[in-house]
Amino acid sequence: MIRILFVAAFLLINPFSAIAAEVQTVRIYADIGDGNISTSPYPGSWSEQYNSGFGRATDYEKPFFYSQVSKRDEGGYLEITRAFISFDTSIIPDDALITSATLNLFSVLKGDTYNDDQNYFGLQTSGHQSETSLVDSDINTCDTEGLVAEKIYVNDITLDAYNTVQLNQLGLDNINKIDSSKFCLREGHDIENQELQKLLPEFSWDYITAHFSSIESEGLDRDPYLEITYEIIADETDISREEFLQLVTIATDNQKKPLQKFFLRQSNHIFDLIERGKDKRALLELKVLALLLRAKNIQSDDLSDAIKDLRQQLKK
Repeated sequence: MIRILFVAAFLLINPFSAIAAEVQTVRIYADIGDGNISTSPYPGSWSEQYNSGFGRATDYEKPFFYSQVSKRDEGGYLEITRAFISFDTSIIPDDALITSATLNLFSVLKGDTYNDDQNYFGLQTSGHQSETSLVDSDINTCDTEGLVAEKIYVNDITLDAYNTVQLNQLGLDNINKIDSSKFCLREGHDIENQELQKLLPEFSWDYITAHFSSIESEGLDRDPYLEITYEIIADETDISREEFLQLVTIATDNQKKPLQKFFLRQSNHIFDLIERGKDKRALLELKVLALLLRAKNIQSDDLSDAIKDLRQQLKK
């Protein structure tokens, strides 16, 4: 069952335009197919495993998933494991502008015997086949276009707590509004194709690892989730010539008739320019009109709003 929680909703109104945006924050919990896959052959060299198109030890039913690299000896006993996770983001409207998103993972275990420049985990988009399961051939579906979120350094991971990772613009651009958004979590040596060196005595495992609660974990308070904030343009006012002229008439009603006629003529001229496709010229004339009204101390909230609305339309 898909779990979705609407966290917040409010109306954001820009006082300098006629555009109001409805802002929504939604929390989407992971699909049931979150898990991990290790590379093959095992045993096998780094290059053999890194370039292999087929995985092994695929698991998507445990209460945790993990990403890691590890090495026991020079005889091929090493392992590269990648984690896969997806979220049904089809609830987000097609016309929504996604402004921010975070991946939230509950950490249950971490370890690092290297403490080098690659002791981090990076999030990439993934093309694994299913949202409900994983297969061995999914191992190489991580997209190498780039990281879609800030790096997760082992030293920064807090155990027994949610760890929040901010998605970058590439990550926001890859959120799927039609289907599920799929991701792959890889360790830094794996991402950079930096072969592991042996540090500890032979037959002792060197490793960098991070384990996180999966959607299969007991209870609901540790499940991985994606929290997304987006905007929807709720309303956009088009100011017609007739409406604008009526507001000018009302605002200048206490002025002398010649002055009122001047402002009406100026307003008509602006809309004539708009009809002829001369928006830049119309915008300039509109600025002049606003300045003249202010100089004559002609104040009207409705007319002021209408000028702002028209200015916004002409700037598109």
